[in-house]
Amino acid sequence: MYFPGGELSLLKSKAIYGANASGKSNVVRALASMLTIICDGLKDEEVLPKRITPFWFREENLLQPSFFQIVFILDGVQYRYGFEASRERIHSEWLFGKPLHEKGVRERYYFTREDMDISINEIHFKEGARLQENAPLFRENSLFLAVSAAFNGPLAQRLLSFFRSDILTVLGIEESHHLGKIALQAMSDPIFVEKATRLLQAVDPGIQKLARVEEQVILFRSRYDAAGK
Repeated sequence: MYFPGGELSLLKSKAIYGANASGKSNVVRALASMLTIICDGLKDEEVLPKRITPFWFREENLLQPSFFQIVFILDGVQYRYGFEASRERIHSEWLFGKPLHEKGVRERYYFTREDMDISINEIHFKEGARLQENAPLFRENSLFLAVSAAFNGPLAQRLLSFFRSDILTVLGIEESHHLGKIALQAMSDPIFVEKATRLLQAVDPGIQKLARVEEQVILFRSRYDAAGK
């Protein structure tokens, strides 16, 4: 796995441990919900009620918006993007960034939003400033970043492309059809097959070979069909 940024020292993986039903899978579900709201919010007006689920075991949380934030590195910049949303609307939204090659530079804001009021850094997010000059082109239940991308804002489009293509969430058996596609693609790679075989043999020396076998469909006809009945 490649991480841009030169001198950065980053973990390639992290593990979450906990008892059954303690919320481990909800971490992945939250990320999946965030990505869906970002990528599908403009074309699906029901994305918020579909994806926002308050914590039902604490009554005061039912009236509070859900908080989503992600920090990532893209094109030499460390971005911090997030929003707060309820099932009805976006309450707040923000985008900050810090160039990694500029030592001592503090994080700067690109835009911040409170309800329908937006503050834009016209130096670093000109595309948003152009949208702000016209009548509001976004809804209270849509993200300003997604709207900026829809109107061909170069930075917004780059970020949306990253969210769509570079982050993949898999929720185990809940997405078995998706896992099947990944497994079939992996089995087409001889290097992967060799490594996976060695791993399985280390666990069970009796395993000799790992191979992809095409499924055969066999049709049976009853004697009544054969007789034309």
